[in-house]
Amino acid sequence: MSIISSKGTDLLQFNLGNFALEALNLKQNAYRCRLPKSAIGLKRYQSQTISAIDMLAGIVNSCLLGNNFSQACASVAASILPARKSAMYNFMNDPKADWNKLTMLTAWEAYRELEMLTSTKEHCLIIDDSVLEHSGAKIMELVTRTFNHNSGTVVKGYTCLQMAWTDGRNCFPLLSKLVASDESKSKRKACPNPKGKDFDRRRHGAFIRQDACKSKPVLVQGMIKAALRQGFDCSYVLMDSWFNYEPLLKWITSLDLDVIGMLKLDHRSYHRLDRKERSVTYKPLKQLWLSFKHKRSKGNNSIAGWEIVKACTADEAFEGGIKLKIVYLHSYSDPDKILVLASTDLSLSPERIVQLYARRWMVETSFFNQKEFLGLGSETRSVDFDNQNAFMCLAAIRATIFEFHRRIHKDIRTMGEIARYCEETMRIIPIAEAVKELLMRLEEFPEKLYKTGVIVNGKLKSAKRMLHMLLNSWFRDMIDYVKDIFDCSPKNRKLRSRTSKTHT
Repeated sequence: MSIISSKGTDLLQFNLGNFALEALNLKQNAYRCRLPKSAIGLKRYQSQTISAIDMLAGIVNSCLLGNNFSQACASVAASILPARKSAMYNFMNDPKADWNKLTMLTAWEAYRELEMLTSTKEHCLIIDDSVLEHSGAKIMELVTRTFNHNSGTVVKGYTCLQMAWTDGRNCFPLLSKLVASDESKSKRKACPNPKGKDFDRRRHGAFIRQDACKSKPVLVQGMIKAALRQGFDCSYVLMDSWFNYEPLLKWITSLDLDVIGMLKLDHRSYHRLDRKERSVTYKPLKQLWLSFKHKRSKGNNSIAGWEIVKACTADEAFEGGIKLKIVYLHSYSDPDKILVLASTDLSLSPERIVQLYARRWMVETSFFNQKEFLGLGSETRSVDFDNQNAFMCLAAIRATIFEFHRRIHKDIRTMGEIARYCEETMRIIPIAEAVKELLMRLEEFPEKLYKTGVIVNGKLKSAKRMLHMLLNSWFRDMIDYVKDIFDCSPKNRKLRSRTSKTHT
């Protein structure tokens, strides 16, 4: 007979870091990515060596304790963290650690586990970016003025370029890159090295700083190569209009991949083709739409029609262009507005193009969850670029762990609901662990008395039975006390007030 109820231990079952260590092989992958094997956790009067695995598990769990890392270290449940805030910051500042590789390997472990559960073979890579605003940063490394195309304003911060993999049900972030502004003037104004560090060009810290000053199309090419080299199966690359241009499309199609993305209604012109694939007209998309014969699709009323065009750059001949199947869509917000989707796979139906492009919204949801619940862009205020990159990758790792947990446990809850549940659970853990430890010590108390000779032969079972009776009565009294506190009837309020006056 155990004193501890099985229902009482349900709150202790979910631990984000330990779950990743067991299910996603996070321990071996951490050593492969050159994370520090140990760290020094500074206490008030002494220092102790903490393993990198304990440190990593604690940092992964920290998002459940507060809105950012500082709040987590200052919370009531901060006792479950392996070290103080300064030690954990130093652990994330190591320029040798390849956090980008750890993000990829974590997603790879989840991909291998779910590969047998996936019925569809139309897997997709999604490319998208989001602005991480740091408005008060003055000496933060490589912070520049960045244009936020969602709000249409210029803010100070980074651009987070992220590539994700999806099978239509789950979305795993594969790689994340911090990018400075594309404007060369802003790059010269950016603080290159606020702490005066000397970087070894062979370390990962030097590579991420070089990538921060590269253009987004170049980074996209490297990210797609890394995903294919790792072994991820994919057929399509989904992009929005900010990445959809002819040279990048040609490069992606050379890898036997197809691209589905949205086109801008700008000055770029496209060749309309006839049945013999000859150019009929060469006009921008707006003019092509105005001269297009409106034929609505039978399956989807939002689809206004489709046609085959050829995209060419200004300095390129007609024969060197790339053929696209474009689909005209009516906007739900504005019936007069037209959205244009393009696909390099000409065999797809317009309805299927729309269905596959709809998966791109999953990365938008992933970005929202990472910013809202997983600490992306708000978890650290360090001026060190290594620290900023590490916490960005850490948010992607947490998103992969959550998505994997939802899939294998068939959890229908959103990531926000799971994050709130885990947050409440983690705050209860210190109290629950203390009560659990106390009860275990009480269970061992009669046996210790028996070994010392205080309890004579044949009285051990009766002593244990008496202890259980006392604990059960204590639990019943505590439950009655809590019920009495929350009983708000007028009769009980008067009774409690009289009792308090008598005691006074």
